[in-house]
Amino acid sequence: TLFLIIDREAERETIITPSYEAPLEGPQAPPASLSAPPIMPPPGPPATPALKQRPEKPQLTGGTFLILIIAVAIIVAISAGSVSLFTSKEITHIPQDTNAKVESALAAFPGVRFTFNEPSGRLFILGHVLTAAQKNELLYNLRTLPFVTSVEDNVIVDQSVWEETNAILGHNPAWSGVSVMAPSPGRFVVSGYLKTAGQLESLQDYLLINFPYPDRLDNQVIVEEILLAQINAQIRTGGFSGVTPQIVNGEIALTGAIGRGEVERFDALITSIQGLRGVRAVRNLVAVLSEEKSFIDLTGRYTVQGFTKKGDLLLNVLIEGQILARGDVFKGFRLDQILPTAVILEKDGIKYKINYGEIQRGC
Repeated sequence: TLFLIIDREAERETIITPSYEAPLEGPQAPPASLSAPPIMPPPGPPATPALKQRPEKPQLTGGTFLILIIAVAIIVAISAGSVSLFTSKEITHIPQDTNAKVESALAAFPGVRFTFNEPSGRLFILGHVLTAAQKNELLYNLRTLPFVTSVEDNVIVDQSVWEETNAILGHNPAWSGVSVMAPSPGRFVVSGYLKTAGQLESLQDYLLINFPYPDRLDNQVIVEEILLAQINAQIRTGGFSGVTPQIVNGEIALTGAIGRGEVERFDALITSIQGLRGVRAVRNLVAVLSEEKSFIDLTGRYTVQGFTKKGDLLLNVLIEGQILARGDVFKGFRLDQILPTAVILEKDGIKYKINYGEIQRGC
């Protein structure tokens, strides 16, 4: 900005140039005679030439001078702007891998994805985290990035989802043993125990309609009646007809009795039951009896009417009018042993007995 200051009250000097007078035209007097010397007048003060004063220029008023100053300042500003506008200067750009820095900030949150617009500095994030504390940590990490100007947050807190769902499931007594959890971000699991398959079907229909992320929900609910049927099938296959299973919230209780010679096979059965999906523990309450006491007693259904022997060796028995030897079949039962006090039968791996001690003593 240029300021021009003029003192209008200061004295000024005016320089005047004498005017030039041309010689007069016309006849001139003849020169005087050379013989007579001219008579010089007495010296006097020199004549002062007449000075012609120039007209003074009009002086500038305050308003006019101010307008002049403003006009000069505008011209100077326009000139400076034009120079700076058309002046090129090389800008040094320092490249930085912004995506790598964002990935580093989100490294602890594998369930979160992002899209970053580098020209605008806008970051878009979406996905899942387990808890609200993890989301706060995530946002704090992003705020430390200087190139991120704004964050569009679409991250879901899984804890809020499962807590709301469990509160609804708890209102139904049939579903009280079922709950929803998230073992990892974005992956939900519904687990627990239901009594019947019908209850499971109702639960699946409800979650399919009302759970916000049914495609991310893994159903691991155990139906007790189905699990109990699997355990009973293994017990029958092992020949332990005197054993009865019970189930309460995944804990299996085995009651009944087995023979002393069946202990090893029964231990193998318990190991197999523990490997079934949904079994949390097995309680063995089965009593171990002597071999004869562990057989199913059929004495009330069938009667041994007699027997034959050679010396101390029992050869045949008479049951319901049918003479049988070892290996013969009677009403679907195979004759396994003829003991001095009972006949041992076997069917589908299960052993039965028919006592006849009183007949022997009467012979």
